[in-house]
Amino acid sequence: MNVHIFNGEGLYKKSFLEFIDSNFDLSENLIVLRSSHNYDKCLYKQNEHIVIIKGSIKYFTVILPLLIKAKKIYIHFLPVSISLIFWFIFRGLLKKTVWILWGADLYYYYDRKKTLLTDFFEFLRKRIIKEVAVIACFIKGDYELAKECYKTKAEYCYTIYPLPIKFSKLIELKKNSKKSTKKILIGNSASPQNYHIEILNMLSKFSEEDIKLICPLSYANVDSNAQEVIVHGSAIFGDKFESILEIMSPDDYQLILSDVDISIMNHRRQQGLGNVLSLLFLGKKIYIRSDTTSYRYLKSLGISIFDTKEIEYQNFNMFKSFDTSFADQNRIIINREFSSDNYKKIWSNLLNLKIENND
Repeated sequence: MNVHIFNGEGLYKKSFLEFIDSNFDLSENLIVLRSSHNYDKCLYKQNEHIVIIKGSIKYFTVILPLLIKAKKIYIHFLPVSISLIFWFIFRGLLKKTVWILWGADLYYYYDRKKTLLTDFFEFLRKRIIKEVAVIACFIKGDYELAKECYKTKAEYCYTIYPLPIKFSKLIELKKNSKKSTKKILIGNSASPQNYHIEILNMLSKFSEEDIKLICPLSYANVDSNAQEVIVHGSAIFGDKFESILEIMSPDDYQLILSDVDISIMNHRRQQGLGNVLSLLFLGKKIYIRSDTTSYRYLKSLGISIFDTKEIEYQNFNMFKSFDTSFADQNRIIINREFSSDNYKKIWSNLLNLKIENND
């Protein structure tokens, strides 16, 4: 039996569980969910295939025996928490473990504020990641970065999480209005890693143009940065700047995405790809920093995206222009790469993976 351990975002967990339940035999996959306070009570109801764990003690009394018996272990996001001690103590389990890398769990080494506690966590991570058997992720550049930073000999396996936003719904929402106002989406969360202020300053030269800036600041729960962004954006753009502070339903957020014309992602690392992929499918113009693994990955697929760093040197016509033929081609590529059939093929490969030295 395969054991899957989950932390992180609810929407992606929900989408994955629906996908695996519809396409694979759950009797061969035990799902372990850490805590339960945010879980959908219907979907995450505990049963013989889903175990909900509250607290660290159950890791030893309930989960450890399951992990010892498991054929393979899948860690869906490696949390930076006291649970790292567990994996450090039982490093022998890592020989049959697949770390499904999200992004934040890799880039902790770069994003963290250095304290005694974060240094301790990084000490544990260096030893844990080094011994993981397989690293599975969306972008191979992230795997290569993990190899470089953590000196791991883990094998690589390509995987994609089923997106919680359905393309069929996006097609229904797609708008072809002739509105003159250009709506610009800035970032995907309140996290300072969006570098909102830098983008707002870069766009300030367009403050007199017919634009509307939309800035999602609900996700990530960083109130201090959100308030700073709001004050700065309002000072430059006045009522042309709009922040999103409430958590929106997927349907409502899809409406926002369908109505924007341009999206600017200024992250220094792979982040916000769920938004990016949905926007590409909708035919929107996307700016991403060219020094990120996500930029290189999307370019390798033949997708037309633009370098955020170029905005500084563009006039407004250059900034907003986007050939519809590029938009159409992007949609074809995204629809191919992120289709249900492709998801099934990719996850079948990952779930049936043979791990060397796994007895």
